[in-house]
Amino acid sequence: VPQGWKTMVSDSGKPLPTYLYSFAAGDFCEKTGVRDGRPMRALFLETDDSGSLGGFWHMERIDDLSTGEQTDLTEARQFWSVQGTILEVSTRSDGIVDPYIFRYEHSGSSLTLSDPRKNDREHGDPAVESPEVLQKYGINQLSEAFTVEALDGSKMQLRSNTVRIYFKKM
Repeated sequence: VPQGWKTMVSDSGKPLPTYLYSFAAGDFCEKTGVRDGRPMRALFLETDDSGSLGGFWHMERIDDLSTGEQTDLTEARQFWSVQGTILEVSTRSDGIVDPYIFRYEHSGSSLTLSDPRKNDREHGDPAVESPEVLQKYGINQLSEAFTVEALDGSKMQLRSNTVRIYFKKM
């Protein structure tokens, strides 16, 4: 078992019924206690608190705030995905193309992206050196601050100093 991983097995000595068998990966939390004199242990996956921001967002339009130019992306397959502490931007067709990951902070009407990396685990998720590769996703700086102008269960609208981006939740 690799370092940092943990294997959980039944200590009853009997085979587990198939309905109790599962495979899961992620950050697990473990709670133990005693109830009616019997030791109890519960395992559960840690969930994220990304709230309304969490999910899979299709980019619908980018407005250039300096020129007024609007770029329709409804037919493009460009997405932002948010889960836990990671935000990914990517283009999807038959597979994932150009995936980049960010750390993000979201508080109220503020969303800040930082530490952009090419999502390439085989090569250590190398740091992005230039924001040019991110521009098609409406990101024009390596650390970008957005104002969250709208966010609900189906639509999101973000504004930076240079662009306004419209999203539809998938």
